[in-house]
Amino acid sequence: MLLAGRAMAQGAIAGTVVGADGRPLPSAAVDATRSDRALAFHATADESGAFRISGLEAGIWLVTVRRVGYRSAELPGVRVADGQTRTLSVTLTQAPAQLSTIYVVTSPTSVNAGTPEMATRLDRTFTALLPGARDAASLIALVPGARKDQLWGGAPGVSNSYQLDGVAVNHPGVGGDFLGLSVDWIESLEIRGLGAGAQHGNFQGGVINAVTKSGTNERRFAIRSNYEAAALTASNFNLAELGVEQAGRREVGGEAGGPLLPGRVFYFLGGQYVSRDLRSPDLTTTAPGDFQRTQEQQTDARAIAKLTWLPALGQRVELLGGYSGLAIAHAGINGLDDPSATARVSRPTSYAALSWKNTGNALNQVELRVAGFASRESRTGYAGPGVPGVQLLQPGSKPAQQNAAFDERHDPSSVTATAEWRTRQRVFGEHQLLFGGEVSRGRWRDERIRNGGLTWRPYTTGSVPFDPDDVTTWQAIGSDWGGERRLDSDVASQALYVQDQLNIGTRIAVTPGIRYGHWSGFVRPDCAVAAPCYRFEAVHAEGLDPRLGIAWDVTGRNTFAFKAHWGRYHQGMYSLFFDRAAGADVYSNRRFYYSAPTLTDPRTTFTPTQRDTAGSAFLTYGFDESILNASGRVDRFRQPYVDQTVFAVEKSFGAAWKVEALYTHRANGDIVGLADRNIATNYTPIHGVFVDNAYVRGIVLDANRRPLVLPDVYVSNAALQAYLAEQNALRRFPATVFGYDTGYVRALTWNPDIRLGAVPGARRRYEQLTLTVRTVQPAWRAEASVTGAQLKGNVPGVAGYGTTGTTFSAGPFVNPNEAINSRGYLPDALQMEGKLWVTARLPRRFQAGVLYTHTLGERFGPSFTIEGRYAYSDSALRRIPAQLFRESFGQSVFVEQRGSRHYESRGIVDLHLEWRSPRRASVMMDLFNAFGRNAITLVNTNIGERSASDPTSFFGATRLRTPPRTLRVGLRVD
Repeated sequence: MLLAGRAMAQGAIAGTVVGADGRPLPSAAVDATRSDRALAFHATADESGAFRISGLEAGIWLVTVRRVGYRSAELPGVRVADGQTRTLSVTLTQAPAQLSTIYVVTSPTSVNAGTPEMATRLDRTFTALLPGARDAASLIALVPGARKDQLWGGAPGVSNSYQLDGVAVNHPGVGGDFLGLSVDWIESLEIRGLGAGAQHGNFQGGVINAVTKSGTNERRFAIRSNYEAAALTASNFNLAELGVEQAGRREVGGEAGGPLLPGRVFYFLGGQYVSRDLRSPDLTTTAPGDFQRTQEQQTDARAIAKLTWLPALGQRVELLGGYSGLAIAHAGINGLDDPSATARVSRPTSYAALSWKNTGNALNQVELRVAGFASRESRTGYAGPGVPGVQLLQPGSKPAQQNAAFDERHDPSSVTATAEWRTRQRVFGEHQLLFGGEVSRGRWRDERIRNGGLTWRPYTTGSVPFDPDDVTTWQAIGSDWGGERRLDSDVASQALYVQDQLNIGTRIAVTPGIRYGHWSGFVRPDCAVAAPCYRFEAVHAEGLDPRLGIAWDVTGRNTFAFKAHWGRYHQGMYSLFFDRAAGADVYSNRRFYYSAPTLTDPRTTFTPTQRDTAGSAFLTYGFDESILNASGRVDRFRQPYVDQTVFAVEKSFGAAWKVEALYTHRANGDIVGLADRNIATNYTPIHGVFVDNAYVRGIVLDANRRPLVLPDVYVSNAALQAYLAEQNALRRFPATVFGYDTGYVRALTWNPDIRLGAVPGARRRYEQLTLTVRTVQPAWRAEASVTGAQLKGNVPGVAGYGTTGTTFSAGPFVNPNEAINSRGYLPDALQMEGKLWVTARLPRRFQAGVLYTHTLGERFGPSFTIEGRYAYSDSALRRIPAQLFRESFGQSVFVEQRGSRHYESRGIVDLHLEWRSPRRASVMMDLFNAFGRNAITLVNTNIGERSASDPTSFFGATRLRTPPRTLRVGLRVD
């Protein structure tokens, strides 16, 4: 009786095996092996792909599925309970007969109770039926709560770790994705970050791994073309709006794959050529619908080659190489600047990867990988480096002419190597252990040099028609100098990690792990301006990332699971973390001179020595200087990190439906930046400051169109004391200085002590709640999600200072004006977002997909930039002299709380329709923004530039709208 009862209580594993096209695969071999390898069972899939293995004891089982001509799939940690039948759905992809690489694809509606990680795998088999952009990164937007390059509250791009076949290929200077692979070369995109184990590091957003295609024993060829023409594209521009939108796109590409030596050596080749046209409205005419005649033209020629070698059973060697040649004509078209002020861009990039895997022994597996890239980008003006740019100085918009203001050069390169050993052991339970290490080196050379050494800033009232080529029409002349940067840096990192998965009984899996990382940053100062000029280590740091997760199979039937995970994740090292270190001398201050010598030729240049010579016309009215070169001595530098807590619930309903609820909390720590230790005693606020225009009649209006009054403006104590000394020298002897007793002013101190390191006052907190429903049906598949999120703090990026490079400031911990109203809602989170996508196989060889996205709550806030062209008065209407702002010019002030306003909600529908002929030719159509929504996604947030004759200068003026309704047609022949 006992034996009978035990037999009746035994469990089973059942399921179906299908190919990538969803069709059943008969005769597939299915093996189930108990975790201790003591018991093994075998079954063969029938004509419908179905299989069943009965008589299994309760416990953890390893299921392996094989079929000749397809990649094997291994599903570790399959839990079987007494009396339970565990249902699996396994998808195999075509591959060489002896290909031993494990490729695990289970149904997206199955509950994985064996791990607390909440990873997403976007298989190209399914995403190909969805409308989308033609780059791999665009697939990220399909993840619930994510946007392109933005994951779980991380700063877009820079906080992610981008991988090529499992090896990091991040930009060493500013972070983020650099390769931008074609979507046709991607077999799948793996997105991790929530509950990720110790093998994943150097990110605060997510890990995005592009798995490239490989050759198989079957020879395959494909030719693809896509076409988007201006005639097929609408426009979302309204009258007198700045901005840019795509006018046309043409693409042709192809790929080939197959065996060089059947069963042993295989190849995959891919090529792609893309050309795009971007257009902008012509703001020099009042006729609606007019576009600038000159368009930005982009061309990109790409190629990839991958070789796969199987030297022995269980071993796999892969060699990958690729090249991309990007060229842009008239980069920066915006509708306002003359095409002569745009730049031409050239960016050739090459990359390579090599890997070796030994998976012949199920108990011990080894994998070695290395990948890297090198690029050289130039952005040059059309008139050459010796010709200065010309930019009007007037209220409102300030169009540029003659030449680009700067020439730029960007040279990034990087190489990363990883080694991993996986083993299974039984010590007080079953352990799946992973030991590994990672080493990375990168270099970043970045230059931004002002053409001609200066930019002419002519001023005109409009009474004389302005001609940039005729200096007799320039009624007054100013000039911009400096604002340059020169950086030659190296980054280095290494890490060791161990990750365990311990199965306790048949329902609980615990995943402890720890990662040790070490990071360094090096700088080679410009020998022309710095001494000494040798390479030195600017910063170094080390840190531990402990991680712990638990997964609980609540019912014991793998239909309902609860998951929890906590972990620390340190950010990777980029040059932006240390290019403000003392001695790097990367940035130069920007000066604006109010006067200039008489000119006869707009191409005339002057040297700084000529400018500063006594009696020079440049010095007649002096200059304003924006402090951009702030740097600090490195002190208590620690690599930034994020602490993450995740809770998730997964529940399946039958074999076709699944519901997930996910809560994520993230808190950033050790945010790096510049901080003045004496900031509280170096500056004094002037209360109730009125702002008007110093040179044009009219007051400055705030975001509500009322006279702008800044509650507080901080000025340096040194400037206050210098002003008091000047007044005394003029024998005026004031009793107070803008509300402060003269004795108080004399006692003030000025002792800047700027350090580079972890800023104690930097804050960034993120919360997200997501509900997702998925279903996989025989003829269709769908996913719906709703996400609510909140991101608060006073640091918008991964560092405590600006990271745009062009308007780079020391940040609110050095410049107190930038700290005003700086704590609030940050931009990299949506208050609410809903996504729905459906793909379906239709009659008569049609396939279709629809993607609907609804967003609301994108945040922004108005700001004002302190500059010398404004006039300032205190609450008693006493004019505040410009000299008091000498340490404040160029600083931005939030005039309302950060994130106080938000964009309107918008819903976008994209459609895909595809027809496949019996001869393997497919015709495709994608309709983007099907209902023609023209919602605003970016506005002018700066106040102070307003001019009644220029609507583009108003606060809230449109800068960007959703891409217009666009029809793309394509042809693919396989």
